[in-house]
Amino acid sequence: MIMVSETFARYLARLYVARHGYSQQPLPEAEALSAACDMVLTRWDGMTLEMLCLVDREANPTRRFTMELAELREIGEACLVHTGRLNRSKLPVVIRVVEIGGTPDAERLKNYRTSPYCKARISAYALDPATATVWRNTWIHGWLFTRRMTALMQKPRMAEIVAKEPALTRPKVFPILTLAMLATLAGVFALEQLFPVDSISGKGFWAPSVRTLIALGALDGELVWRGEWFRLLSAAFLHGDAFHLLMNSIAFYYAGSMLERLVGRAWLAALFLVGAVAGSAASMTLNDPGTVSVGASGAIMCLAAATFAVSFRLPSGAERLTLQTNLGQVLVPALIPLAGVFSGHKVDFAAHLGGAVAGAVLGLGLLRAWPRAETLPRLRRLATAMALCGLAAMAVTTTQIVERQPVFAAMTKLAPSSEFPADRAEARRRSAELVARYPADPRAHWARALALVEARDLPAAERELRAGLALPTALALFEPRLRWEMSGMLSIILNERGEQTEAKSVAAPVCAEEKGEMRAQLAETGLCG
Repeated sequence: MIMVSETFARYLARLYVARHGYSQQPLPEAEALSAACDMVLTRWDGMTLEMLCLVDREANPTRRFTMELAELREIGEACLVHTGRLNRSKLPVVIRVVEIGGTPDAERLKNYRTSPYCKARISAYALDPATATVWRNTWIHGWLFTRRMTALMQKPRMAEIVAKEPALTRPKVFPILTLAMLATLAGVFALEQLFPVDSISGKGFWAPSVRTLIALGALDGELVWRGEWFRLLSAAFLHGDAFHLLMNSIAFYYAGSMLERLVGRAWLAALFLVGAVAGSAASMTLNDPGTVSVGASGAIMCLAAATFAVSFRLPSGAERLTLQTNLGQVLVPALIPLAGVFSGHKVDFAAHLGGAVAGAVLGLGLLRAWPRAETLPRLRRLATAMALCGLAAMAVTTTQIVERQPVFAAMTKLAPSSEFPADRAEARRRSAELVARYPADPRAHWARALALVEARDLPAAERELRAGLALPTALALFEPRLRWEMSGMLSIILNERGEQTEAKSVAAPVCAEEKGEMRAQLAETGLCG
């Protein structure tokens, strides 16, 4: 039991030693600090070093921190031998001077401060437990520490502080699922090269055309709103060129292999699928209509953000710090649209944002509900169910893409809208050229038939109409009126030639479906009776 009269400084020392890995034994280089304050709390994890110099003014109101800034800085620089390096840069020593109790002596304490870029990073604080307020002489680097102290002063004090057992984590595992998913991405990219829908190449090395990407499931908001929802998932498995795939594969392996170890394979698969859909949804919402997007970036950002969140499960030290730093170097540039183009393609920052937000939310949720005595997070059955649903969705997606291949193949053979005359008279005038250039476009055959009817060359017009109607997949891409008009004209030509049986057979679908001028014309000739 503790005494009611225990000062906040002593309570803080007990708590930080029991729960946060601090020691009351100063390092040899920092022995002089013991004479300048009441307690020195030291936290050293092999990489980072932080020292709290506590002055207990509740116990002794006249007590002050007595060391000069220059001497304090010398101690900090001497202690740099204990900090590690990150990206070849020496990590700083953090020294916090904390006076607890009474009115802050701001004029004196404000001098205990060094530059944020100094390797001996010194700052000062004054805590008033009576009002639960904190004064500090630094704004940026002291913000989190200030919040912790404020919250701690506002909470009831614990009579007994039980040290937390270290959270359990799994040892390193072979990243079999990560490698399998990378192989899947590479396999899909190979399919992009083997099954193009046209002979056009995109920008970049081994870059398929936009039409090929759309045919294989690229994200196109207009097509999604027309009912092709599978694109929200399929787009994550496609890539714009070999460099795009390479960069995503490197980032995916780094985040995926660590996440596979920390949370298990079921959650890795579930997070990838959630990130893919969240990234696509954000891309559709934030980008301009008609934007075509591909790539696993949204899913990878989800994995990176989730890995960053659950990395706090690791003990403080070199592994955790290195992991978080590397992830930060991936996440921050990916979410700031400064360099928006690589390898000829624009970067979809909206997809990055959607995936990162989803990953952060799920990662923090897993971390919060993760018992310290268990090596893997809870709800693994839910994750497995999500992964299985994702596999089922991918099976449906593959079926949908395969079924639509004839349609997309037909689309690639149509005349571009910019090259096909909007005026019918102009289309008739250029009909021979259009048929020669676009023989698989039924509109060209229709325009040519109209020109031949005007020239009274009915046998040639019949051939053009039959050629156009023999392209049902391409005809389905246009309004039904085009098919009705071509079928109606063919039936009239056949009727004039005396082939009434075939004429009525050709006219039957028009008579059943069309209610306008063409049906009335067929009815007048007795072909709809």
